[in-house]
Amino acid sequence: MKPVNIVSDRAFFQEHYPQIMKKTKLLILNHDVVRYHSFDLLRYQLFRDTQTRQFQHFSSILPEYRLFLHAKADIAEQVKFMQKQVKYFNVYECFSDSMGIDNIVAYTEKIQEMFQAPYGNYTRTDIASTFQIVFDRNDIEGYLLQYTNETCRPNWYNLVTVYEDPFLLNLDAATDIIIENNINAVMMCSSELALRLASRLIDRGYHNPMTILIGRYGYNFQFDDAGNWTLPIFNAELGLLEINYHYEIGYFDPYTGLTRQNKFAEFVP
Repeated sequence: MKPVNIVSDRAFFQEHYPQIMKKTKLLILNHDVVRYHSFDLLRYQLFRDTQTRQFQHFSSILPEYRLFLHAKADIAEQVKFMQKQVKYFNVYECFSDSMGIDNIVAYTEKIQEMFQAPYGNYTRTDIASTFQIVFDRNDIEGYLLQYTNETCRPNWYNLVTVYEDPFLLNLDAATDIIIENNINAVMMCSSELALRLASRLIDRGYHNPMTILIGRYGYNFQFDDAGNWTLPIFNAELGLLEINYHYEIGYFDPYTGLTRQNKFAEFVP
């Protein structure tokens, strides 16, 4: 069989491999993707504890995470530690006292509280500054779903269609946006969220092939006894999506080059 030229044999690819010829329509689900919400929320709660004199909760942080109590640890060091070592998506599980924050509604309320705080900080990922080159391409159409009241804007904010939802993690808005806009690629932080999103789409009859890129965060991996990442969690379940529904699953690094504090943390007055 002769080689096929993707330009001159465009009709062949459109007929036999339509997915290759489709324009990429990328949705970024912005929890821990453009902004590192988990890191910001953990720091916010520790600061809040000191302001309200909740020292019992402050000191209930688990021993393996007490680096965050060290005033001399700079932001870049803390971000790297958080990304690699924290096993929990819900940062309140980093404390022996979870304050009853054990569901999406309660967790989202804390995120909204953080947004409203006059002393809130936000921590940008590399995606916030490096993805403009992606959305400058004519064959990639971008969509951003962020929290209502989000204070962090990426450099490419004006190049994408922006949606807001106060309860981003319940995935209702994400599901609707994907179906409405025929999205074929999603960037999101969590493999558990990816499975939940795929399940919702399939249940609603949206069986289109999908590329899902998941953040390389500790909460997406199993750990060995030495504290190193091993296999991704839900590896088998994600594999079934690839086999049965022609999904493509990959991982992205939100911090390809950690630098000093002023790159990642910006004060919001």
